[in-house]
Amino acid sequence: MLDISDILRHNIQSKEIDINLDIESIQLTYDLIKFEKPIRFIGTIYNDSKTINVIGNIQIEFKIQCYSCGEDFVFNKEIEFNEMFMQNATEENYPI
Repeated sequence: MLDISDILRHNIQSKEIDINLDIESIQLTYDLIKFEKPIRFIGTIYNDSKTINVIGNIQIEFKIQCYSCGEDFVFNKEIEFNEMFMQNATEENYPI
């Protein structure tokens, strides 16, 4: 969870963020995904007093086992993130 209370309370227009989320593993339906490094988010929070926009990149590195050969494979993935949050959320955005 990202604490944006200071942005809302002080009406800060934008704030750079660089956070890490340390997760060892996640059990999905059929797979166990082991994270090699913390999940990292680098981006910016924008506040226009009606909405909070969070824009940035999520960087993950995880290990998963191949069903065919049984070997572990490491994947690096970068995911673009661009989401809008509002006090009165609709189906197109999220509540603050």
